This record gives sequence, C-alpha cells and structure tokens, in this order.
Amino acid sequence: MKEKHNPSKISENTHITPNDVVLIAGLGNPGKEYENTYHNAGLMALHYIADTKDFVTANTGTFAFAKHEGRIFVHPLVFMNESGVALRDALRYFNLKPMQMCIIHDDADIPLGDVKIQFGRGEAGHHGIESIAKFVGTKEFWRARVGIEQKTFFTKKRIRAEKYVLKSVSLNNRQKLERVFETIKASIPQVH
Repeated sequence: MKEKHNPSKISENTHITPNDVVLIAGLGNPGKEYENTYHNAGLMALHYIADTKDFVTANTGTFAFAKHEGRIFVHPLVFMNESGVALRDALRYFNLKPMQMCIIHDDADIPLGDVKIQFGRGEAGHHGIESIAKFVGTKEFWRARVGIEQKTFFTKKRIRAEKYVLKSVSLNNRQKLERVFETIKASIPQVH
C-alpha cells in the first residue's frame, strides 16, 4: 500500500511491506439507519473493494468475513466504538498479527475525496481506532483514512463532524468516495 500524500511512517524495527496485509476491515455501525452515512465510509469501502456479497458470520458473532484473491475482508458486526473486540476476534480466528491488517475508516480531518494510507499512527480521537488499539494491544497496523471533512459552500469554513457524520451521503459525494475506494483498491496488491 502507498499513501496518497505523505510517505507512510513505519516503526524502525518493523520490516512490514504493504504486501504483508492479509486482513482488510471496514469500520462502521450496524443497522439500516447507518448504512449510507459518512461515518460508515469504511464499511462502504470494504464492500466496494471486496466486490462480493458472500460474507459469512464467524462463530464469535462479532464479525463477518469473505475471502477473495488471498485477502480476508472483515465486516465488524458491532458498533464502531466496540470495533476492537471484533478485530481482536478476527486476528485470533485467522491466526494473524496486527501488522497484517488494514483498517479502513472515516476521518473528519481529511478533506472529502482524499485518503491517507499509513502504518502505526495514533488514534487522533477516532473511537473505533482507539478500541482496536486497546483490544489488539498495539497501534502497529495499517490504516486507510477516508476523508469525509466538509466545509461550508460560501465561507469554506470547516463544518464540525458531529453535524454531518450520521447524515446520508449525497450522490455527488458518493461518487467522490468511490474514487477514493478505487485508490485504496489499487493500493492493495492482488485485489483488483
């Protein structure tokens, strides 16, 4: 994987490469009312990239998964703030290490239509990422941060995230997000 804007920051003692990513998870909230919201951009990306409807619920009940071209796609079945439980369970289920996963999630600090793919970053206040770091015991995993930041039309001032993250994504913005999903897909080797 490669980052769109800045080089990925990889810990000095790690020799991981993007080709080592086996598990790809998308964060979001369960339920119809959240399906097409900005906060579910991670889940939207996951299903776009996986290009399959054949997700199977794991026996833990905390996540569903699909396998495609050597990758495991994980859809947590818990709320965003509890994502760590699902990802811990998925890593154990597939006998993988945190550095072998990439988490796709929304990020209100990145402009809508942009993405940053990085390794080993801090949580920056994202509760889903905080939960994952807590339950898997490390921040040493890949993240695809999907920009959802929005600004007012006339003043170009940033709109507070809580004002729009749970609103439905407009058709125009869905197209912007799908271009980002294509960038993520192209950054994951063998998932085309």
